[in-house]
Amino acid sequence: MEGRASPPWLKPGVPARATDGTTFYGWQKNHLQSIEKTLQDALALLLQHSPTLQAASRTDKGVHAYGQVVNFITYNPLALEKILSRLNSLLPKSIIVRHIDQKPLSFHPTLDTQYKTYYYQLATQTILLPWDKPYSWHFPYALDLKIMTQAANELVSKQNFSSFSSKKYKNAQCDLTKLSIIDLDNGKIRIEIKANRFLYKMARNIAGLLTYIGAHKIPKSVIKETLQNPIAGRLNYCAPAHGLMLQEVHY
Repeated sequence: MEGRASPPWLKPGVPARATDGTTFYGWQKNHLQSIEKTLQDALALLLQHSPTLQAASRTDKGVHAYGQVVNFITYNPLALEKILSRLNSLLPKSIIVRHIDQKPLSFHPTLDTQYKTYYYQLATQTILLPWDKPYSWHFPYALDLKIMTQAANELVSKQNFSSFSSKKYKNAQCDLTKLSIIDLDNGKIRIEIKANRFLYKMARNIAGLLTYIGAHKIPKSVIKETLQNPIAGRLNYCAPAHGLMLQEVHY
């Protein structure tokens, strides 16, 4: 490792950080329990200064993350492997740092992101086991995976996704490159979504829309109508937060 005596290190403290979002009110620091504040407090205790954190994605309340990326600047010469082990000993069981590395000062976890992949998990079995409840939307109805896949294919494109968010954006164009419906057996279904950017609650609205189409509660034609006439807040099929996982950030 180079640069211990050089200017500040920019350490993406979590190129792969796993978080159980069940008890947190999202990533961003607020007056409640946030992931950012919890991680910052642990780093402050370890490094003897409170670093400013930058995250690849500001996950919402209840959303989980397997591949969140966070960086910070520190002058502390503590070896990376020691930061990793000691930081994990200070963090609650709901957060684990999977990897730590040194990056150039020019690195930014949000601005340098090319694509992000989210997983959304559904559980269609009648009875859901206790350890699956925090990470799956319990939807105990038969789902037509064929029509869900057809609907998903219609969404794979680069276009205006305003209707999939309750917020208004000057630029709501997203490049959605992958949207797959994966049968995991035992009544579990995973929706994989990859795009260059995600609008507020876009991933959850996509998951909810596909689920209701798969249950034949709404027609597949809704997708074409929505994409042809994008209006902020038009859709209201937002799936519960606890089924969503930030799986990977691509650079």
